[in-house]
Amino acid sequence: MGVEVKWVIELGLRSISNSELLSLVARENAVLLTHDSDFTRVAIPESASVIYIHPLNSDEKIVELLPKLLEMTRSCRLIAVLADGSIECFAPRER
Repeated sequence: MGVEVKWVIELGLRSISNSELLSLVARENAVLLTHDSDFTRVAIPESASVIYIHPLNSDEKIVELLPKLLEMTRSCRLIAVLADGSIECFAPRER
């Protein structure tokens, strides 16, 4: 699929604030994949993408959904995979 993955901890950014992390994601034109529900309650910059995965979803489910989720980032800034595995867009991109 050609996806580069970077872990916040491996980048030495363990203590970075959520707002700083979102700024970094926006600058890098990256996608933040997280279990941290705090990101569902903050303003997501137009140039950033956040995919929140509820912790009850298995790794296998995440891998299965990842291509669809990445495609959805074209039209949605905040995507959530809920506990039942359903997907919702909570912050559509402005056109």
